[in-house]
Amino acid sequence: FQTDRFQTVTVRLTEITPVADYDLFLYDAAEELIASSELMVDRETVERGLAAATYYVVVRSASGFSQNDPYGLQIDAAGG
Repeated sequence: FQTDRFQTVTVRLTEITPVADYDLFLYDAAEELIASSELMVDRETVERGLAAATYYVVVRSASGFSQNDPYGLQIDAAGG
């Protein structure tokens, strides 16, 4: 996703089924890790103030858990 000005961005991974454990990672355009959420819960969240740029969200399954179970991904921006 891209931002056109400084914004506080919240990325949420929701609706994770009990048989899955997904982790959430936020990278900048240079593929540098900015933030991550690696909890064993039904929701993962990352919130950061981001400058105008391109960013990437990566969702990975934790070892030993299904990689095919559904989940929801939500990106919200505020401020600027």
